[in-house]
Amino acid sequence: MRRLVAAFSRHAKHGKNKAATSRRTPKLTPSGSVAHTNTKLDADCECSELRTNDGREHKVDNDKAISTLNDLIETCRDGQNGFKEAADNVKNPELKSFFTQCAAERAQCVSALGGEVRRLGGDPEKSGSTAGALHRVWMDIKGTFTGKDDHAILSECERGEDSAVDAFRDALKNENLPGNLQTSVQQQLTVIQRTHDRIKQMRDAKAAASK
Repeated sequence: MRRLVAAFSRHAKHGKNKAATSRRTPKLTPSGSVAHTNTKLDADCECSELRTNDGREHKVDNDKAISTLNDLIETCRDGQNGFKEAADNVKNPELKSFFTQCAAERAQCVSALGGEVRRLGGDPEKSGSTAGALHRVWMDIKGTFTGKDDHAILSECERGEDSAVDAFRDALKNENLPGNLQTSVQQQLTVIQRTHDRIKQMRDAKAAASK
């Protein structure tokens, strides 16, 4: 009987030790952090940590987003100034009021995007990229309204808004803006697209009335 009990005890102890050694106990590295043995899981975690915690890479992404937003700010500021000039030169009181409202909306766009740039740690007062200058058609229009009739001014404003719409659409296509910034840019694009469509409608109405 004693032999049977002793054999059973040895068997139980062996099983307990085997279970203990089969558990995967994390190893400590010299720095005190846990070094897991699951290679695939470790690779995924390290990559995630690099993407989210590496200051240099995060700063590069911010710089790209800031540059894109600053391009859009310049586009909006150009439109704001263009609409002010259009309001000063059109003869129709309703058009004058409309362009004044457009300038105010574009100023709100500048303010909203500037706030996003500041949240990223950037300076909205600095200029955007060289590529962004390609969309600054409003700058070419500036100073050309004097002596033109209302239809011609509407046509020039539509041309400026064509460029503004393209600038915002291009910004939404690139990968420089995270989801929350894309939402903000899309909101501004909706306002600009609505203004563009209204200007086109009024231009066509003026053209039809002059026939």
